[in-house]
Order: sequence, then structure tokens, then C-alpha cells
Amino acid sequence: MEPKKDRRLPCAIREIQIGLKGYLKKPRFFEHWFRKKGQAYFFVFKKNLDVTNIQYAELLSLITRYRTDRPIGSGRLQFLTVQQFNATLQDAVDTFLPNAKPHPEMQEAAFKLIAERYADLLLNIVVVCLLGKIRSWRS
Repeated sequence: MEPKKDRRLPCAIREIQIGLKGYLKKPRFFEHWFRKKGQAYFFVFKKNLDVTNIQYAELLSLITRYRTDRPIGSGRLQFLTVQQFNATLQDAVDTFLPNAKPHPEMQEAAFKLIAERYADLLLNIVVVCLLGKIRSWRS
């Protein structure tokens, strides 16, 4: 009897390709990947800044320690801000599509390659948005 195959990676690759469609016209990958397909969790710290910074570090540690999914790839979580995430994705797109107006077939092939190469990385990214930066989360 053949062991059950993990279908998360092929599904993630498909979702990444869907999220990248139309990316060059209007970058909406963040919205697709985190808002439509992901989950948001909110934590509020009510103490002063010194205590909050320690709580913030403890929270990231707890997220890493008690994640419930089975890791894909390295399994190491990477914590990024919204801006860092968007810049990282833009760098990947710029690497595979240096031409600002590529042929549609070339664009589709590049997005497929990005999805295949970066799926395991994207599955292990946690985007953290501090309360003072909540407006930028909408970007």
C-alpha cells in the first residue's frame, strides 16, 4: 500500500499561480495569499512598551514552537513585515521578469517557475503587523 501523498505543496503552487495572475498590472498577491487563502490572528498587548517588546518576542517564539501544521521544506518560520513580504515577492518577480511588459506566455511561465521554486518558502512565512502600522497592512 502506497503512503498518502502530501497534497499541500501542489495546491500551494496552484494558489500562488492564481495569486500572481495580473500581478504586473496590480500587485494583489498579498491580498490573495493572506486574506483569501490564509488566516489572520490578532493579539493585543496592554502593558507599557518595555513589557510589550518582551511579550512580542515571546509570542513569536510560541508561534514557532506550537505551530500545528506539518512543516514543508525546511519548516523554519520566517517572520516578515507586510513591506518586507511585498518587497521580497517583487524581487522574485523582477528576477524572473526583468522586462516590465513581457509577452503573456513568458509571464505565465515565469509565474509558474516562481510558484514552483518559492512555494515551500511562502508556506513558512508569517507576516507580522504592529498595531501602529495597521494602515500599511492594507497594502
